[in-house]
Amino acid sequence: MQPLKKRDGIEPVYTTAGQLKTWLDGLCPQSGIELVGAVSLPCPLPHRKHWLKWVEDGRHGGLEYLIREPENRADPSLKNPWARSVLVMAHRYTAGWPTGDGDPTAGGNIPLEAPWIRRVSRYARGRDYHDVLLKSMRQVLVGLKEEVPGFEAFPSTDTGPYLEREYAWLAGLGFLGHNQCLIHEKLGSGIFLGVALTNLQIEGLNAPGFPAADALYTVSARRRRPP
Repeated sequence: MQPLKKRDGIEPVYTTAGQLKTWLDGLCPQSGIELVGAVSLPCPLPHRKHWLKWVEDGRHGGLEYLIREPENRADPSLKNPWARSVLVMAHRYTAGWPTGDGDPTAGGNIPLEAPWIRRVSRYARGRDYHDVLLKSMRQVLVGLKEEVPGFEAFPSTDTGPYLEREYAWLAGLGFLGHNQCLIHEKLGSGIFLGVALTNLQIEGLNAPGFPAADALYTVSARRRRPP
């Protein structure tokens, strides 16, 4: 999907949660996306105060981009008043690994004679996930654009000013664990997240700020890659 050069004057387009789910059921298996949910905007984030306090306390560990315009990160509709929803998409990076190939971030002991890659966290092995996930997201968004005239979306994978985990939780992609990771009850926590700001107004979603019970799309068991 080609990004817009100018975002002013974008008008909302309309659909229902049920219709969107039907479209996603057809588009996601072709793209490799395993979870999709949606959140209406503007949305009062339940953990907004915790986020702003985290920024105020300087807990960003030198990642200066995290503390730029924290209010806009907590509410992207402030700078994008045309936006009507956030689509959250995910796929796993832990699927298909041999049982004995432990992830060093999980606290397992790696033998000294093991190949060096065994000491690299699984999310960092292989191709750059920013590119892989973004390509998959764009495939889904292009498909939606064919279904909905006037649909516009601006996807990002870790590069946009969004609190992805919060939106993923609100969109029904999983729950937030004590370790602050998003955890899906069947797919686990080894999940890459991407979000897309859209002009899609979706009837039938939960009221903003209240988490959905389920995602709009979840990969079926027969298509699920081995854990």
